[in-house]
Amino acid sequence: MLLNLLFLVFGIVLLFAAVKMVQKIIELYQCPDEDLLLDYYKGKLSKKEDLRRKVIAHLGVCEKCQQKMINLKDEKPDLEKHLVDS
Repeated sequence: MLLNLLFLVFGIVLLFAAVKMVQKIIELYQCPDEDLLLDYYKGKLSKKEDLRRKVIAHLGVCEKCQQKMINLKDEKPDLEKHLVDS
């Protein structure tokens, strides 16, 4: 009986961890809005480190948003001085 209870608790913990991982993956692939990308490009997210890291992670997997950043660079090249490859 105790062993079954332990397996049940372990299963619930694993399920919770799996749900959290799926939420992170979904979050990673959701495109930020254009204002957020512009704020990142302008360096306005430096004080919001968690949000900045999410944008950087998303840019690592999304060609569409990478292209948006390239377009921003072409339109406003003087703003990119603060960007760091992360």
